[in-house]
Order: sequence, then structure tokens, then C-alpha cells
Amino acid sequence: MFKASGYTPRMAAQLEGLQAGLIHAHFEDGGIQALSLARQLKLPVITTCHGADVTVKPEFRRTNILKRRWHEKRRHLLLESGGKFVAVSNHIRTRMLERGYPSADTETHYIGVDTDLFAPGEEEKDDGLVLFVGRLVEKKGCAYLIKAMAAVRRQLPKAHLVIIGDGPLRAQLEALARSEDCRCEFLGVQPPPRVQELMGRASLVAVPSVTAQNGDTEGLPLVVCEAQAMGLPVVGFHHAGIPEAVVHGVTGLLCPEGHVEELASHLACLLADRTLREKFGIEARQRMRQHFNLQVQTAALELFYRSTLKSGTGVAMNSGQP
Repeated sequence: MFKASGYTPRMAAQLEGLQAGLIHAHFEDGGIQALSLARQLKLPVITTCHGADVTVKPEFRRTNILKRRWHEKRRHLLLESGGKFVAVSNHIRTRMLERGYPSADTETHYIGVDTDLFAPGEEEKDDGLVLFVGRLVEKKGCAYLIKAMAAVRRQLPKAHLVIIGDGPLRAQLEALARSEDCRCEFLGVQPPPRVQELMGRASLVAVPSVTAQNGDTEGLPLVVCEAQAMGLPVVGFHHAGIPEAVVHGVTGLLCPEGHVEELASHLACLLADRTLREKFGIEARQRMRQHFNLQVQTAALELFYRSTLKSGTGVAMNSGQP
């Protein structure tokens, strides 16, 4: 009932009992679903867009033409509602503006990372370990990484790849790893402590994300920030919001999307040079503490809440390249 109409009496009663001051919805569909409820309760709405919700091409968003038309109609209501909008990166803000979001009411706000929790540990480093963490879907670009690692291994036999995550492309990627003779271990989904443990042992984290055929892109993958907070350099493609967190030649190495040979060269460069990895890692952690610290980013979001509640208008939070 809520998905169809955006309103249920039970939910409205619960929110009235909580004396809610505003609704913060996540993803475009969440904002659409929250709109009717917010109007009924006379609450302001803030909607955060993260990635696929505003980058996937409209013709791919709904297979049924009636559902597409219904969604677009409701989306226009959201944009005209007078609500406030948050983008998780400047890249996503640009895409939102292209889709008609109001410039004056759309702010960039980076999701913070707990730099006390994600900090360099005492684990012994594995000089050959490259770590990938993410869903095994097209936009994550794991196929490019496997091909690049196969090339790296011909130069550095100790180089090996550990893939954390699952998804519809897993079987296909496992077959590719075998055919490319890439030393690669698929661990599937792992609990956060295990992911953090492997980050502590890894030499670097690879984030080879690309634009999918349906237009889907990243916003700003949280693993990029978590890895750098732990003092790990990041190697990947110059994609979406990633360059807003990773500074090429300072905290990691980036190359154009899909360039396997250049990706392999960057991986080999850092795997062969521990001193450079450590230098990048120090810079990476400092950057996360300065610009992506969870406490600072949470305080900025709370300020945005207060401003919205007080005057119905938002304030700039963390827009622009840090």
C-alpha cells in the first residue's frame, strides 16, 4: 500500500507519535514514496541520491511503459515539492541537475567514514595482495581487474587478487579468472571484521568501476574511503565520484575507464614499490581525516537538518572538490 500510494495510516500514526520533524529519504524512489506521507504530516523532505537512481537511463529503469510513466509523473511531483536534495558526490549532483533537480536546492554531501574504526592496524602486509570489495555487477568492472592482474602476474608472480562480494556475474568472472590464469580467490560476502582484516593485510585496494551499458555509475564507493582511511592506496579507473576522494599520484593511481594495460601498469608499479605505497597511504589517511571524517560530515548533515527545520531552506554542506 505504501509503495502504491506513498501513505499508510499505520505509518502516519507512528510518525505522529514520534513527533517527527522531517523525513530524510534515500534514493529517488524513496523520496517519491515519502512525498505523500510528508504532505499528510506537513513535514519537509530531504532526499539523498546515491548512484543508479539518477544515472540509469530512463528506458532501463522500468520494463513496463505504464510503470515508467507513473514513475516519471511522481518524480516531477518530487522535484516540484519544494523539498531539499542531497548528492553523495559532485558527479551525482551533476547528473541530478541534468535530470531536472533544482540547482539551488541540491547539495553535495560526502558520506563520512569512521577514521578511528578504519585505521592502520598491526597486520603483516602481503606485498602481492590486491583486494577488491564490491558487488559482482557490470559497473564494478571486476572483469577489467582480472585481466589486468593476469598481466601483472606475468611480471610479478607473487601478485594475487582476493575478491570479496557476490552477484550475478560471479560464475562468469570465475571462468574468466581461470581462462586468464589469474591467481584469484573469490570469498563471496564477508562480515565487516573480515573485510577490515583483509584490508589490513592488503597492499592496495582496486576499484575498477566503469559506466554500465544502461548508464549506471557509482556515486562514490564507500570502500574507497574506508581503504584510504586504513592507509591503503587505491588503484582504479577515473570514474564518477572516485576522483573526488582519490588524488591521482598522491593517494593512488587512476586511469581512463576500460584501459586494462594502464590499470595493470599502475597495479604493478605499486606492488613493486613498498615505499611509494606507504607514501600514498599516509597521504590517503590524512585526506580522509580532513575531508571525509564521519564526525565532521555528520555534524554538517545535522546542520542541514536544523536549517531545513528552522526556515525550510537548506545550507551548503560540503560542495565542491575538497
